[in-house]
Amino acid sequence: MNPGSTLVFSSVGFATQEVVVGSQLTLTVRLKEDVNQLSEVVAVGYQTLRKSDVTGAISNVKARELNIAAPTLGQALVGKLAGFRSRR
Repeated sequence: MNPGSTLVFSSVGFATQEVVVGSQLTLTVRLKEDVNQLSEVVAVGYQTLRKSDVTGAISNVKARELNIAAPTLGQALVGKLAGFRSRR
């Protein structure tokens, strides 16, 4: 990586952060939560889409309603969404 290059860090639910690389050997990056962005994104299988771009059924499950003892997210959602089945 050349000094002066810019790295872009992003994740769903967090504000994008750009960091200019200097001569340092390590970087510490802490993303700030962006709750407004998170409410507009829907996870669909292996990709993310904005709610306005989704065609089909959308269901909401609050984190406090999930079975946190379940080993996977799919298993935690069983019984919380109509027609949802977890695959192994």
